[in-house]
Amino acid sequence: MSTWKYMLLTAAFAAPPLHAQEAASAAVAPAEAPASDRIAAAQSLIEVMMPAAQREEMMGQLVAVTMANVSAGMQQHFGAAELAADPKAKTVFDRFVARQQQLTVEQLRTQLPGLFDAMARAYARRFTVAQLGEIETFFRTPTGRIYVTESMNIMSDPDIAAWQRQSIASSMERLPAELERLSQELKDAGVQTDASTQS
Repeated sequence: MSTWKYMLLTAAFAAPPLHAQEAASAAVAPAEAPASDRIAAAQSLIEVMMPAAQREEMMGQLVAVTMANVSAGMQQHFGAAELAADPKAKTVFDRFVARQQQLTVEQLRTQLPGLFDAMARAYARRFTVAQLGEIETFFRTPTGRIYVTESMNIMSDPDIAAWQRQSIASSMERLPAELERLSQELKDAGVQTDASTQS
C-alpha cells in the first residue's frame, strides 16, 4: 500500500473521535430522566459554561485545532521531504483534510442542540440542584470566566499540540502491520478483499 493510502487511512481513523460519542451513546440503554428542577439547573450551568451564542465558534475552533494536529502528526511521521516529493498528492490530501474538517463542523452544527440537551441530563444525573448552583457560582466568578474562555484553547497549547502530533505519528508506525494483520485475518476467515482478489 502506498504512503498516501496509509495517510488517508490514518486521517479516517483519527477524525471519528470528534463525533464518536454519537455512536457510543447509541449502544447505551436509555437512562431514567432526571428531575425537571435538576435539568433546569444543569441547563443554567451549561449556558454559563458554554454560552449558546458562542458554541458553534468554540466547537469549530476545537475541530480546526484537532485536524491541524492530525495532519501535522502524519507529516511528522512521513517527513517533509517525502511529502514535498509528490506535491500533487499533497494537494489532494490537504483538500481531503479540509473537507473532513468542514463536514465535521457542519455535522456538529446540526447536532449541537441534541449534544447540549444530553449534557444537561448528564449533569443533572450526577449533581443535585444545590451542587449545580455552586458550580455555576464558580463559573460566574472572575476565575471561572477565565476558565471558560481558556478551556477551549487548551488543545492549541504547544505542549498539547506536540503530544497530539506525536500520538498520531506513533499510531502511524503500527498502522501498516495492523493493516497486514487485518488483511490476513480476513483471508483466514474466508472473506474476500480487494487485495486477495487482485492477487
